[in-house]
Amino acid sequence: MEMIFDTMIIGDRIRSALPRCIGNRGRLSSKTSLVECCSRSNHSARFRLVRKGLSVGGNGAVDLAFDVLTGKHVVLKRVCMKEKADARKEGEIHAQLSFLHHPNISEFVGMYLEEDDNLTIVSEYCQGGDLLDHVKINEGLPEEQAVGYVIQLLDALAHMHEAGIAHADVKIDNCCLDANGTLKVIDFGGSVSVAELVNSTFCPGSSTLTYTAPEVLNNKCYDPRTADVWAAGIVLYTLLCGSLPWEIASSRDHSYLRHWRGDEALRWRSISKNIREILHVMLAVSPKERIVAREAYDRLQKILNEKEQ
Repeated sequence: MEMIFDTMIIGDRIRSALPRCIGNRGRLSSKTSLVECCSRSNHSARFRLVRKGLSVGGNGAVDLAFDVLTGKHVVLKRVCMKEKADARKEGEIHAQLSFLHHPNISEFVGMYLEEDDNLTIVSEYCQGGDLLDHVKINEGLPEEQAVGYVIQLLDALAHMHEAGIAHADVKIDNCCLDANGTLKVIDFGGSVSVAELVNSTFCPGSSTLTYTAPEVLNNKCYDPRTADVWAAGIVLYTLLCGSLPWEIASSRDHSYLRHWRGDEALRWRSISKNIREILHVMLAVSPKERIVAREAYDRLQKILNEKEQ
């Protein structure tokens, strides 16, 4: 049954306000609130529910809907009232990132208040699903295809990092494909403004342990952007090999302990040498020795260009 939501969408109003929030060198200000919950309006019937339960996660239920204004499908992420502050923050960060117009960052459409006072974040629908749907277990993807996806991921992360924002929950599940096969980074519920973390330890509200950097697990992370690069390295390895390198970056995990000691497992040797070298600096145990997203992007792009020649 098709359902119409009475809403006052604020995406357009956000976009008109955004230029005032841009600071030096294009850095996005963390002090200005970009998203405001609007009162309900009976004159708007913009979103028609197509399918409930597209996915259900720890941060709320996600449904598929049709946007009658744009003629496109969108996803509705409902966040319960008790987590309204977190939803507001997620909406603000996603709105900031959408203003940057990066092709690999999912588009923010808006946010509205429902009749039950729960918040709903509306964003671009990625028809191709997440990358995990495209990876064969223990086989992975062809090397050029895997590297091509991670190049897009790194370009998006570098763009975010240069704007002073860390994603803080990078994983295959948060890398989706649109109808054209373009990678889109989604889910900014854990994202943080780096400016707000000066001289303080980064403590993520929610992240997936398998992708969590060792310094985060040890409560010694001061720059979540380095943790994003670590997680992107896990994504690259998994796309190449069809399996995770380890379950958790802890001495309790034998596979990780081998990596910490510099002892390459047999599966690592199946990866070509030049890509393996970049992967090692993305997964450097010390964040001080870890490559930054932009450099990782440049190096992988160079390799891909040489393969295509």
